[in-house]
Amino acid sequence: MRKAIICFLEKDDKLLLLHTDYKSKLVWNGVSGYIDDGENETDAVIREIREEIGVETKQEDLIRKGSHDIFTIFLLKQWFGIPESKEASILELKWFKKDSLPYSQMHEGNEEWLPELLK
Repeated sequence: MRKAIICFLEKDDKLLLLHTDYKSKLVWNGVSGYIDDGENETDAVIREIREEIGVETKQEDLIRKGSHDIFTIFLLKQWFGIPESKEASILELKWFKKDSLPYSQMHEGNEEWLPELLK
């Protein structure tokens, strides 16, 4: 099974979520994607952040929070640039307070593991 990453940008006790069209459904999610062959998980996070929302970050600014299923989860509090959609499937970017994330519009099960990793 392919390994993947997910990263949540955080500022002022809010998380940036991407409203993404996965063809079969629309969900709010962090920056995510698969780890390519020959890539480590931090390289994948940096690449996916650049590709999906057009911002740059450094490896030392990534905070590894844990893992769930195929995903390694990261938090990012410092980056360079203004996040904006760089892919047609990303319909909108929006900041949500950490204590009021739209779990009913996220991937099923996020409400079970994500709150603990955000502490």
